[in-house]
Amino acid sequence: MHALSLAEELCVCDLALLLGVSQSAMSHQLRLLRDHRVVARRRAGRVAYYRLADGHIRHIFADGTRHALEQRSAAAARSAEGLPAKAVEHPAGEAAG
Repeated sequence: MHALSLAEELCVCDLALLLGVSQSAMSHQLRLLRDHRVVARRRAGRVAYYRLADGHIRHIFADGTRHALEQRSAAAARSAEGLPAKAVEHPAGEAAG
């Protein structure tokens, strides 16, 4: 899904190669996502191209990536200042181990 959030559309063969899985396995996973209206398919002859079905999904990935980069930058800044890395909190309030 992340690859689809970065590209307009990708064929099954490219997605399978990217993830290191068979085209059959990739097609199966994409069919499940299509059944849940997460991705949409376009056929061009025997090749199936997939894209995210909704722009909101693309925004979720963009926001998640931006948040991860901000966290990485903040951790690097703390490290450069000699401060310990901030502990990750679990929803129950316990620090990650």
